[in-house]
Amino acid sequence: MEARVMSPSPSSVQASTEPGRDIVAVSAKPARRSKAVALLGPGAEVDPVLAAARVLGIETRRQLQDAIKAFEGYVDPEGNATSAPGRAYTYITSMVYAPFGLNSKAVKEIMAGTNLRDRMPAWLVRYVDLAEQAAAAQIMNGIALKLTRKAIRAKVKESITAIADFCRATFPVGAVQ
Repeated sequence: MEARVMSPSPSSVQASTEPGRDIVAVSAKPARRSKAVALLGPGAEVDPVLAAARVLGIETRRQLQDAIKAFEGYVDPEGNATSAPGRAYTYITSMVYAPFGLNSKAVKEIMAGTNLRDRMPAWLVRYVDLAEQAAAAQIMNGIALKLTRKAIRAKVKESITAIADFCRATFPVGAVQ
């Protein structure tokens, strides 16, 4: 099956498992589309649901990265700033994966030279994507509301945990391929 990615109107997202069908995903920028095509690879055998989830997650990951950069530069009303520049990305990413049963050791073992999300089932990729969206939103809202860094981290953790709890109630978390 040849996997192709197209970018239609933002209101439609479709994935088909039939050979010869297109995987349709939304991406606002051409650079994102080309990255998605590279991600799928020409003629690659891919799970179309996973491929669509991966493509949709590209923009979410960028938003999270932008939010983390803003958080690293944020000085809260109490005068607290980051104590370890460059570590916020690792810390927040760990916060995203941990509630899904993926600690740093598990992530390293699963990765083994590959992209972690390529080894995860599509449903788990979507839940991690939701957790990343929630984390990015909580960080940006916390900065806008001038919350303390500690309060922002607590809000991020609370949101991610709520999503992971729902995920655990719905699917067997830890079933990483």
